[in-house]
Amino acid sequence: MPPARSRARARTCQRGPHLYRRGATWYARGGSTLPKDGVSLHTSERAVAEQRLAELLVRGPAGTVDEAPREVPLIEAVERFLAAPHGYTARTHRDLTNRLAAFGEWLVGEGISSASDITPTLIDRWLTQRSATVSRRTINRDLRAVRVCLRWCASRALIPRVSAVEDRKDLREPSRPQRRDVPSPAEWVRILAALPHRRARAAIEALLVTGLRIEELRHLHVGSLRAEGDDRWTLRVEPEAGAAANAWTTKGYRTREIPLARAAAEAVQRYLGVALGPRGRPVTESWLLRKLHATCAALSLPRAGVHDTRRSFATEAFRGGVPLSVLARWLGHADVRTTEGYLVAYRGDRQIVSPVRVTSSA
Repeated sequence: MPPARSRARARTCQRGPHLYRRGATWYARGGSTLPKDGVSLHTSERAVAEQRLAELLVRGPAGTVDEAPREVPLIEAVERFLAAPHGYTARTHRDLTNRLAAFGEWLVGEGISSASDITPTLIDRWLTQRSATVSRRTINRDLRAVRVCLRWCASRALIPRVSAVEDRKDLREPSRPQRRDVPSPAEWVRILAALPHRRARAAIEALLVTGLRIEELRHLHVGSLRAEGDDRWTLRVEPEAGAAANAWTTKGYRTREIPLARAAAEAVQRYLGVALGPRGRPVTESWLLRKLHATCAALSLPRAGVHDTRRSFATEAFRGGVPLSVLARWLGHADVRTTEGYLVAYRGDRQIVSPVRVTSSA
């Protein structure tokens, strides 16, 4: 007699319409009215998901065949999209709002107020006008924002499917420029010595010894730096507690720890002293960039950016023998290929001569 199946391994196959979860988001599939691969209900609440599933079963994902869904004005549909809980960070939500607002203003200028009036010819005209002022990379970002918004609105039966945008492929972007040269360690020493503002000098020095992003530096606090011994410290970089739409988060939502030597820890302490002191405040990227550009011009050096400090940290650490996988963890990269893009050349490297010697066999 064959052994009985374990109940833990038994799986129930649901044939009719039903809910299921992917992560924290509820989806629906099954039956004759829902897609086989599922449709997102854009909510983490089961009660809301059950209500939206009931609405989908009444009208279908795109409305019933006999009665077409009522199309709402395009501006109202976009407002509903922006007000929906997508889980975007505040920065991403602001970026989407700006891109959709610019596209909406252009449509108003063209006399378009509903999604059904958006035609391929209209999109061609929009892309042509945008190409005269911005790069193809920016246009593709605008197009993706519009595509995500209109797809969400169509899935809610607020508007019909806009094939002019859905079927539009991204423009072919030019290849990215080759890796730029960054100041050498000797040049950074000259820049630090010439920076007139104490807060700017402390910020640049802290960025050079930690490889932090400017936003991560701005959100450091006294508890971020912890002593592990006489000559070893740990710098902890972590997202702020709270909802992603309101709290500041590190890029990629990854908490990480960076081991620091005493000299590097002292540089971080100096920055915290001027940033968190009685009259101090965290530096902003625009202010720091102005100070950096002015100093480079005074020293007759090519301009250096704030993010070049991160590239210099990665390059110097790699040349010092730090494995690429360890360096990726310090920088907060999920893929070492991203870290490889931070390994750049110093301007002084152009003077290096190949040491290879060829001897004649004769």
